[in-house]
Amino acid sequence: MNNLSKYNLYYQYIVDLLAITISFWLAKAIKFSPILDGVNYNQQAYITLYFVMIVGYFALIIIMLHNDTLFSRSKIQELGECIKIVFLLLLVMLGFAFFTKTSIAYSRSFFILFVGFSVIFLFVFRNFLKSRFFFRYQLSHGRKLIIVGSLRLVKSALEKLKNTDDWRYTVSGLIVTDQNLKDSFIDNVKVIGSYEDYMEIIKSEAVDDVFLAADVIDRSVFRVASEICEEGKTVHVQVDDFNLMQNYHDIVNRIGECTVLTYLPIIPIPKRSAALKRLFDIVLGLCLLPALLILCVLSLIDSIFETHGRILVHLIRISRNGMNFRQYRFRTMRIDAQERIKAHKSPYTKFGLFLLWTHLDGMPMILNVLAGEMSFVGPKALKPVEYIHLSAKERTNLNVQAGVVGYWSCKYSDKELIHIERDYIESWNLGKDLLIILKMIGRYITFRSTRKYTKENQNEELHRIQRYVEFKQPLPYDHSLYHARHSFKESFYLFIKRTFDIVLSAIAIVILSPLLLVLMILVVLNDGGSPFYGHERIGKNGKRIKVYKFRSMRNDFEDLREVLTEEQLHEYQTEFKITDDPRITKIGGFLRRTSLDELPQLFNILGGSLSIVGPRPIVEKETKIYGDQIGKLLSVKPGLTGYWQAYARNNATYESGERQKMELYYVDHHSLGFDIKIIFHTFRSVAKEEGAK
Repeated sequence: MNNLSKYNLYYQYIVDLLAITISFWLAKAIKFSPILDGVNYNQQAYITLYFVMIVGYFALIIIMLHNDTLFSRSKIQELGECIKIVFLLLLVMLGFAFFTKTSIAYSRSFFILFVGFSVIFLFVFRNFLKSRFFFRYQLSHGRKLIIVGSLRLVKSALEKLKNTDDWRYTVSGLIVTDQNLKDSFIDNVKVIGSYEDYMEIIKSEAVDDVFLAADVIDRSVFRVASEICEEGKTVHVQVDDFNLMQNYHDIVNRIGECTVLTYLPIIPIPKRSAALKRLFDIVLGLCLLPALLILCVLSLIDSIFETHGRILVHLIRISRNGMNFRQYRFRTMRIDAQERIKAHKSPYTKFGLFLLWTHLDGMPMILNVLAGEMSFVGPKALKPVEYIHLSAKERTNLNVQAGVVGYWSCKYSDKELIHIERDYIESWNLGKDLLIILKMIGRYITFRSTRKYTKENQNEELHRIQRYVEFKQPLPYDHSLYHARHSFKESFYLFIKRTFDIVLSAIAIVILSPLLLVLMILVVLNDGGSPFYGHERIGKNGKRIKVYKFRSMRNDFEDLREVLTEEQLHEYQTEFKITDDPRITKIGGFLRRTSLDELPQLFNILGGSLSIVGPRPIVEKETKIYGDQIGKLLSVKPGLTGYWQAYARNNATYESGERQKMELYYVDHHSLGFDIKIIFHTFRSVAKEEGAK
């Protein structure tokens, strides 16, 4: 059995256990529900029967499921397999009840319900695993693979990879060595290099594995494989099946339908050990969340009284195999830190100094750990400039997630650290992680930490703060061109409107929370990545705001010029949106047509940056279209829906001038009655998908 088959079976075992467990306890709950039956029953007997069922399932795995072929079965065959395994489990449980003479303790109705639920859940879960889970896993978590070889061999390998169910890898690029095809596409995969620059490409690209497509294995192939291994990348060398010998099965692997020899720059942490490490990170991270929440509250209080602004900053760091991510930390400096430094004053807040002194400024990295971007123990998360200057041996150790702490935080020379970290990876166990964590806690408590807060660290945080300050600067425009009306009637209207915004958005968030959760899951399953998308828009009086939506575009969309036609590019430049946008996912298209992608803006409404009804929030480029009328447009708060969205939506464009007229008409005629009318018409437009694109 090859590695892929083993992984498929492991996942099948997990979903099977989940399905029969849910079925068992659901059948028991329904049978003995106070509403349906309510009779007394022997709780211990059913607990015993459950463990017998689990042991029976593992016995069946050993006897008959160890060579199961999940992907080769049709849905009818899968249903037959589900019925077979449930029937055998039923025989195991009935046999146990018969031989232990405890049949009287169990209900026949329970067994009937269990059989029905088990067949349904097994069939649904297994088909979900085959049709959705593995595909989504490949898109979001599959190891990034570059194929290197001649044009013929690259095409052949790419076809073999794409025509199989190998979900472990996603082809991120091609390097053609016998022709210069750079920036062209082969079967929708971009050619990113040629023979002249293949090593530079492999060094600079965020890639996990390199696939060498070769006819024969000779010294030149071994030389190339060796060079790539020295850069810390895993290399797979394709070999012909008839050249293989049984004695070499330990080094032979299969990727799709291609047989390869795999060379590892370092012995990786085994999959089961990696799963245990990940489970440890999640459990410890969840346990520390309350402490993080307390620190967030204290930091927020300090921010209110000492210096307003965000309590967290994010820094760009490099983790496993050159992947960059946003590392979160508490902000320790004041918003006016630049001015205070020039005045020879301390740029730090009082709470910030406390966080630095206690090393608690890094507590938000728990969020990175829970997101899978870091681990509690691992190599150091490097700055991009540090990663570029790493030696080949140092890069080799970066094939695991970066750690919050690690051997790097102890007193070791660079040369010692390479060998120590390699030994940590090749002989990992949970005890090592616990020992390092306890050792670092001891160092922090006794003030023997080797951490140095350098000028570089200070400048990095200052840069993030400056970016935030720039974002908070309102849009510059001539306020004298328009003067908003001020009257008791207008003030009363704004008070009532804000009250309705708070009440209705809060109620909607509570009522729609199940729908929001379902949509979040659907977006994540569609192509991985964050389910939300925050975009900078211009709010009331030119204030810059972040407007949130469900992400409707592919997580990996290319440059606009590569995926759009000339007509679509022109439409984007004039209307700031595109008809039949190729970047939109299937679920994204549905969300846009039904306007469900805008539901996260309920949180914007609750926070006060948006209103339920108002002009459409626009980007900075769109403000130029309004010319001298921009002051009028920005005199009111933008809305989730509005006169243009409800009555015309995409049918009235900037190019025709109709959109500007409708938005400005609302500014001149806004009232409580007009707002209510717009809300009701919005539901009608959404239901009919009027003007939807």
